[in-house]
Amino acid sequence: MNTANRISLISHDTQPVPLPAAPPAIEVLSAEKIYPNGTRALLPVDLTIRQGEFVSLLGPSGCGKSTLLKMIAGLIEASDGKLMLFRRDRRENQRDLPLSFVFQEATLMPWSNVHKNVRLPLDLAGVPRAEADTRVHEILELVGLKSLVTCCPANFLVVCRCAFLLHVGW
Repeated sequence: MNTANRISLISHDTQPVPLPAAPPAIEVLSAEKIYPNGTRALLPVDLTIRQGEFVSLLGPSGCGKSTLLKMIAGLIEASDGKLMLFRRDRRENQRDLPLSFVFQEATLMPWSNVHKNVRLPLDLAGVPRAEADTRVHEILELVGLKSLVTCCPANFLVVCRCAFLLHVGW
């Protein structure tokens, strides 16, 4: 069985003056990940990130940083422990929560247009198509990318793909 390295946490103050403690946005309570083949991808970790905080996860390759982020985003389940988002269990339907996940690599469907790329997470979450289309239109307008709605990301420069992902919260 592999043993994962520990993750180091560094909290960055986003405010120059101390503020009263904000409620937790993310709580990780002894969460760990062990795959069926016995590979331990994440040792038990406890972490609280309050609303308004900016936190960096630092550690060597293979220590579980991405695994933890994927668990928080709901892409994989913890083997043990609990994850809470805005004081609600991560396993609950949480479509209404302000949470986004950006992959390390640009993860776009290069053969599909911008509208379909932005709509994909909504489709996967089961959001009705009419509602998803409305939300996609709103977010593209909000971030100033409405004019790109019919463009394909394969035609973007790498830097533009990254900016696009950050703008739409992917």
